[in-house]
Amino acid sequence: PLYLREMGFTAAWANGFTGKGVVIADIDTGFDFKNYVLTQGIDFSAYNWNFIDHNNNVQDDNGHGTMTASEMVADPHTGYGVYGAAFDAELMVLKVLDASGKGSVSNVCEAIYYAVDHGADVINMSLGQHYPNLQLLTAMKYAWSHDVVVVAAAGNNGGNSPSYPAAYGQTFSNVIAVGASENSHSGVDLASFSNHAGSTQPYNYVTANGVDLIGFGIDNT
Repeated sequence: PLYLREMGFTAAWANGFTGKGVVIADIDTGFDFKNYVLTQGIDFSAYNWNFIDHNNNVQDDNGHGTMTASEMVADPHTGYGVYGAAFDAELMVLKVLDASGKGSVSNVCEAIYYAVDHGADVINMSLGQHYPNLQLLTAMKYAWSHDVVVVAAAGNNGGNSPSYPAAYGQTFSNVIAVGASENSHSGVDLASFSNHAGSTQPYNYVTANGVDLIGFGIDNT
């Protein structure tokens, strides 16, 4: 498909970059383990954890975590047009957001420490808040000091700068802030809702397709 070539997935796969040997911690709403199509071919970590209820039940009750996970690790052969960018990676599901998509900074920070201490190579956080937070800054520094890559959503408010923790990309070299792009008549533009980079100083701000994506939600949707 055209969008795969645009995003560079097929070129990456052809060069052996399929995620093999990489552990991705997805700090989100959980994962829909009832979706038997999606779960096929996914290598799950033994360290999945629910930071809301303090147990290992990380079943998704919102859909957002399943969506983000499917974009990262769904087996390209499962069908439905969903392609995981790093389909060979191991997925560590860390639930910090509830059914409404809300969560506490303390739980997010606890999940960051947990991910680092349990072998994550990459932490994905498709979440954010408007203001900096010392507790969050300290957790991000911990990931940086252990060479763990943190990928964080720039935000969907159309703001001039990323939300937090993505904005900490201007502080720590291991943080990648991700904005949303969309196809247009002139090529590829920043999506209208996406937060901008917001700095003239170079740091890791990238964009990826954020409009008309196909992914899995809950209830086999």
